[in-house]
Amino acid sequence: MNNYIIAGLIFFNLLLIYYYNKRIIKNFFFKKKIKSVDLVDVNEIFLPSENSKFKFPKEDVVTTGFFINPSFGVVGMTTDYEAWILSCLAKSAKNIFEFGTCSGKTTALFALNSPLETKIYSIILNPTDISNLSYGNRDIKVALNNAKKESIYDQFIFTNMSIKIKLT
Repeated sequence: MNNYIIAGLIFFNLLLIYYYNKRIIKNFFFKKKIKSVDLVDVNEIFLPSENSKFKFPKEDVVTTGFFINPSFGVVGMTTDYEAWILSCLAKSAKNIFEFGTCSGKTTALFALNSPLETKIYSIILNPTDISNLSYGNRDIKVALNNAKKESIYDQFIFTNMSIKIKLT
């Protein structure tokens, strides 16, 4: 076989390997900026129940939640796993400050899972202010684009819910 064809096939195979394993390859060469931690190291409510020989969750991590059908096209939401973690942490919160409400899913979950006396504050970006957004030298342009994409709502999931939320 021609050396150029062999070199081309090797190059193509390397590209395929990279494409399907890019996260693993990237993590090998670059150190993660955000360290992963086990949930039990975040808060003791995530420790398994002590009353069983199996590692079952404690009652503290049973939350009120809801699922949003992906076909609804709601943008900028946390994953269900992230939403569950935040809902668990809200159970013991006295004040909750959310920076950047998109659809309002996380805010609604905070309200549904926190004690009655908890105060929830959420900063929203008004869709009419999107043209005033800018980013500095240390900001990532992707974050600016995400903020623009996620600032389309002038009503939120919690808008017609009778729950405690103060928007600013």
